[in-house]
Amino acid sequence: YLKRQQEEAFAHDIEELPFLFNGVGFVYGKRKQLFILNLKTYELTRITPKEFSYSQVEVRNDGQLIVSGQYEAPVRVSTSGLYEYNIKKQSFTEILAADKVKIDRFFFQASSILVFASNMKTFGLNQNPDLYQLRQGKLIKIADYGYSVYSTVGADVRYGGTAQAVQGTPAYSVTTHDDHTDIIQIDSQGIKRVYEASGSIDGLIAYQGGFLAIGLPRALGQGQDLQEVYRIDTSFIVTPLSSFNKKSLSGYYVAPPMEVVVHKPNHNVKGWVLLPQDYDEKTDYPTILDIHGGPKTVYGAVYYHEMQVWANAGYIVCFANPRGSDGKGDAFADIRGRYGDIDYQDLMDFTDEVVKRYRVDEQRLFVTGGSYGGFMTNWMVGHTKRFKAAVTQRSISNWVSFCGTSDIGYTFGVDQAGGHPVMDMEKLWHQSPLKYAMNATTPLLFIHSDKDHRCPMEQAEQFHSVLKTNGVDTRFIWFNNENHELSRSGKPHARIKRLGEIEAWFGRFV
Repeated sequence: YLKRQQEEAFAHDIEELPFLFNGVGFVYGKRKQLFILNLKTYELTRITPKEFSYSQVEVRNDGQLIVSGQYEAPVRVSTSGLYEYNIKKQSFTEILAADKVKIDRFFFQASSILVFASNMKTFGLNQNPDLYQLRQGKLIKIADYGYSVYSTVGADVRYGGTAQAVQGTPAYSVTTHDDHTDIIQIDSQGIKRVYEASGSIDGLIAYQGGFLAIGLPRALGQGQDLQEVYRIDTSFIVTPLSSFNKKSLSGYYVAPPMEVVVHKPNHNVKGWVLLPQDYDEKTDYPTILDIHGGPKTVYGAVYYHEMQVWANAGYIVCFANPRGSDGKGDAFADIRGRYGDIDYQDLMDFTDEVVKRYRVDEQRLFVTGGSYGGFMTNWMVGHTKRFKAAVTQRSISNWVSFCGTSDIGYTFGVDQAGGHPVMDMEKLWHQSPLKYAMNATTPLLFIHSDKDHRCPMEQAEQFHSVLKTNGVDTRFIWFNNENHELSRSGKPHARIKRLGEIEAWFGRFV
């Protein structure tokens, strides 16, 4: 079937947005559907309409299904609705219109449905949800919340995912708070924080009155460990149940994260430093500033493979959560129309603080990052001569062209850059690193993948061509058949080459 599809797809008749999606390819005309499988005959029976795509499905205690999703349109929107499927009647009925809110997660209770949703009116597409109760087709707010109801703690040692919420009365969900995940309890009375982790809880299911969890310590275990399975009992006492990955780090130096906080008048910027194994107070060390993607994600004190590689190579590695990051509420995360402004200043102030506290060789200071981190790396080389060399990965350089080429550009670009590429071009251009490319003299390595539909290859091509023709020391590593997830779930040989190219590039200037 797949071979035939490939042979027949010599041309594409596109009538929808988006028509491409990162990690998937062409998605036009495709719907995420629900079926019932007869285990005796293996017959499939479709239970969602053909033009409907679902997001979440839950089986209620009475056997009926509650489904969130939306009917597909020529231009996909961010809102979704709720629907009930009656198994006996084989009916699919709307219970919440799909044109009002973005639904992040829902829970069914004994006699009602609780919904984490956002109207996106105050903080745009990235606005975090509040808790509502569904009553007669309308959402009645139960509690303000304003935090993600899943883990947004970044890591490059995960592959795939699992459930992060538990149905029931009460219900439970993972949430991101500050730089880590917690577990919250949800019922018709509101939200209660019942467990605070210090890393990332990546999976959560009910088990014997408590939970089984997949944790990326310091989420549940201790230290810089990889994922393991843990039991959380009814008293929220944590017991490790597995040691699948212990041997992976055995015999290696693993740098513990040292917390660094920059106290500013109206907010704090928290980050960490990893020190090389031979660190002493008499030697100045080359240092790498690593910037996360998103920007609405967070760094935490969890194991990060690329940073540990660099620490083992003799670098001080520093990383932080500037404004734009998740975990501190909507206002902190809101940098719409101000990319390269307050976020850039936070990262510069954090770097200053690291320089004050540790033996950083300021003549050997480097910067790298991917996605939003790639955007910020591009921005930095056009606004400061501070860094000896830089590596930009899966980056954004031009908000104007991003809006028309990325799989999310027609929504995310317009929302985050704060304008339309036709009607507000100057505003988007002002926030585009490409505008300042002629100022750049910092040696810059580009790493990008040709199947990256999130930050398309043309973003790197534009910036690279300007630097190259302007005589800046630059190289371009073009990865074939990899996508936006190269550093996190790319093929092993490609990930090894990526790390080797970064280390070799910085090594030229050490």
